[in-house]
Amino acid sequence: MSYKQLQLKPNPSGEIRLATNEDLSGSLVIINDLDGREAQRELLTKNGLSISKKAGTGLYFIQVITTKKQIYPGKILLQL
Repeated sequence: MSYKQLQLKPNPSGEIRLATNEDLSGSLVIINDLDGREAQRELLTKNGLSISKKAGTGLYFIQVITTKKQIYPGKILLQL
């Protein structure tokens, strides 16, 4: 597995665009809170996702694991 930098482009509605030149369709996204609890897990169908409103406001760690086993870590501050 290799690690690559992930740029996240949030907007106030809870939508996040994953800024990369690679097509991330089919990749697994795992979102964890500061305590390591999983807040969301899903397979991407495009280079973006919607954060569940259940997650709430706070800092979250995002990990995208591609079908090629590359890992894109990132973090985001949500203000839902």
